[in-house]
Amino acid sequence: MSQTDIKEVELSIEHAKGMVMRGHMAQRLAANSDFKKLVLEGYFVEEAARLAHLSSDPNIPEEVRAFVMRDLNGVGAFKRYLSAIVQMGLQAETELQEQMETLDEIRSEELGEVSE
Repeated sequence: MSQTDIKEVELSIEHAKGMVMRGHMAQRLAANSDFKKLVLEGYFVEEAARLAHLSSDPNIPEEVRAFVMRDLNGVGAFKRYLSAIVQMGLQAETELQEQMETLDEIRSEELGEVSE
């Protein structure tokens, strides 16, 4: 194995560490009582329900309905964004372990080649 291989694995490890850190940040955020109240309950549940109800009101003008639907889509997009960060962080934890093992193997092989 070459130094280039080691550098590539080291870069993968750093990237995975960053993804794991972001995942942990999102999990800590979700556990925060203010965030739960304002975002998880207030925005994702209450505001989403209000917008869904408003979007089905036959008395609102079409141009207003378009704004309501845009806002409703925004709720879903933000929720998916946070969920994706958590999922990518969990996946990165697995990848990080694999990359660390790969790096150890490469370094062990190099030491074996050097001592021969």
